[in-house]
Amino acid sequence: MVKTISSSEANNQMLNAVDSERMNKKQYVGKLIKTLYPRSWVFYLPYSMMYALTWSQEMLFKALRRNPFLTRYRLISSQRNITYDNAKITRTLQWQPKISVDEAIAAIIQYERRGNNQAR
Repeated sequence: MVKTISSSEANNQMLNAVDSERMNKKQYVGKLIKTLYPRSWVFYLPYSMMYALTWSQEMLFKALRRNPFLTRYRLISSQRNITYDNAKITRTLQWQPKISVDEAIAAIIQYERRGNNQAR
């Protein structure tokens, strides 16, 4: 952020500061969630079923005057296939992520395990 603010090349530009490595949700679950929670179950539901369940849950929680766990808006947003690219910030500012995705995931796992052990 500091480099972007102090650079005239970045003036009035939209730049994505994201990892160079691409990862989809299935890879994320495999690398992070299944490592932290190896006994967890991962299953996939058809989108139409998830939409119907989310709508039903929204209506029930509305009647109970409570906030739903998941809204249709969040469901729709989470299922969009959006790819963010860092080519422009790399080209404009010669920016590179300081650590890889695998290093970040390893740090998250280490942090979570350390925190969970302290709580016991």
